[in-house]
Amino acid sequence: MSDVGAAEGGWSAADLQVHTRASDGMDGAERVLEAAVVAGLDCIAITEHDDVTGAQRAREIALARELPLEVIVGSEVTSRQGHILALWIEEPIAVFRSAAATVEAIWRAGGAASIAHPAAIMPPSLGLDEIDRLTQDLRRRARTIRRWCWRSSWPTRRCWRVAASGGSGGATPSTGGCRKPAGVMPTSPRTSAQP
Repeated sequence: MSDVGAAEGGWSAADLQVHTRASDGMDGAERVLEAAVVAGLDCIAITEHDDVTGAQRAREIALARELPLEVIVGSEVTSRQGHILALWIEEPIAVFRSAAATVEAIWRAGGAASIAHPAAIMPPSLGLDEIDRLTQDLRRRARTIRRWCWRSSWPTRRCWRVAASGGSGGATPSTGGCRKPAGVMPTSPRTSAQP
């Protein structure tokens, strides 16, 4: 397994939203892992819909084969307002809660939350107004929102003071959705979080 952050400057190429056949992806875990390595990624998050078993299986395969790839166990959780990525979790997060309750559940599970495909029409996504309300609500509740040191896009950095991350959605045949660079993350993503 590689050191996350092996790339120049302590940053790693990462795809933080990848699916396998365990949910709506077109390839099995083995093919997705192979595609990520071929694409030169250092890290991928397997984020099956509302489940973690596919991600856990992919992590086991990567470890057993000693692949130069970090596999984050995650899930694309269905909230009432849209999909929210849960990263670094080991158990599924309850579905059909409010977006704020979903994010809080992810945090309680020790994970990090990220909005999947923000403002998209399909699949179900949080719109810009909902994202604004969510960040304000969470700031009131927790006095801060987790901020990641990932490369930010102007709207997320400027309007909500949270970082954006990249993910392919990972359902494409023969590539596992992996492409470089889908996003970047710091050397120690877990320790870069600010509660």
